[in-house]
Formats: sequence, structure tokens, C-alpha cells
Amino acid sequence: MRTMLRLAVCTLAVVLAAVAFLAARPAAAQAPMPLPQIWTGEVLPSEGLQPGLTAEQLELRVSQLSSDAEIAGLLEKLRIGGQVGLRNAMRGLAGKGFLRFGKLAGVDVTVIRVFDREDGHRVLRLYCDFPIRLFDQSVSRFADDEHPFGFIELEVDSSGTGGTGKLVAAASLGLGEDGLKIEAAATPVLSVLDVTSNRPPSPRAPR
Repeated sequence: MRTMLRLAVCTLAVVLAAVAFLAARPAAAQAPMPLPQIWTGEVLPSEGLQPGLTAEQLELRVSQLSSDAEIAGLLEKLRIGGQVGLRNAMRGLAGKGFLRFGKLAGVDVTVIRVFDREDGHRVLRLYCDFPIRLFDQSVSRFADDEHPFGFIELEVDSSGTGGTGKLVAAASLGLGEDGLKIEAAATPVLSVLDVTSNRPPSPRAPR
């Protein structure tokens, strides 16, 4: 089963509309997004990537979310200064939480968005200003000057358990006609299974 769920090493070109990156301005009738939040999941290593002494468990503790103003400013930095300008701007922001894999030390993260979709699912998107170190030697194997970021997307339904996600350890970010573009030219795109959140969305009443 696990072999079937692993994603092959390939070129990833995920285009997220700018509204998706900015997503999640709540409607007036919605309650504020509850904080803090704890998200967990199990990262499936790709073929040929062994976890070694490091566990595969992902843990993300979210204490604050990126505001619309912050995201708009970051997109402008990317437009004007490219990836270097964006990375420098991200490093100047206050921490929004921390990310940990297995026994590795947790690292601060500065760009986190959480929003609820029309289907009743809650989605988290995390943008790191550094390549994500998953397992022993993973950064040195996959990161390069063209792919200085990390990206994680997690999703749960109202149960808060059994969700899924994806992770790009070393990614490039750019702006295209359709919005933000995330590419991982030679990096394994990893599946995240058994995603949980202690702050899932409320069940929707049947229509």
C-alpha cells in the first residue's frame, strides 16, 4: 500500500491563483480562525530516500497566521526582487509557529495561511524561507540556489483526522499569469498521510 502512495521524483509545477495564496479572509458571519493550532502527519519517503535515524512524523504548531497585508507585501517583494527579495522579506517577519520532523530540532516559520474551503475542509499552507530538512542529508541532496524555499499543504475535514497533504522540501517560487507558481525541478514531492488538526472546521449542517 505504501509503495502505491509514494509519489515519483518529478518536476512539479503547481499554479496557485493569487486569491488562493491570499485566501482566507473570513466572511463577516464567520468566527475568527481558532489559534493556536497543532497539525501532525506522516511523511512518506520517496523511493531511494531513507529516513535513517530520523522519524517520519511531521509536527507543526501554529501560533499566528499571516495577514493579508503581509502576503500582499511578500508578493510585491517577489515581483520586484525575485526569490532573493522574497526570502529576505520572509526572514524579517515575526515567527508564526514552528515546524519539527521526528527527532530534529524545531525551526521557526514565518508564513502560514489557514482557510476553509466550500467543501467543508480546512487547508493549511506553509511557506518556508529555507529548504526543509526532512531526513539525514536531505537538504544537501536536493537544495540548490534556484530552489531556496520549502512548501507544505495539509488538509483535514471536520473530523480533524485522516487528512492528507503534500510536501516539497526544496522549491522555487515565482509569479505567472495565473498567480503564484511553485516548482520543484528535481525534488521528490512527498505525500503526507494521517494528517490531524486539533482545530478542525465545524461540521456543516445538511442542506
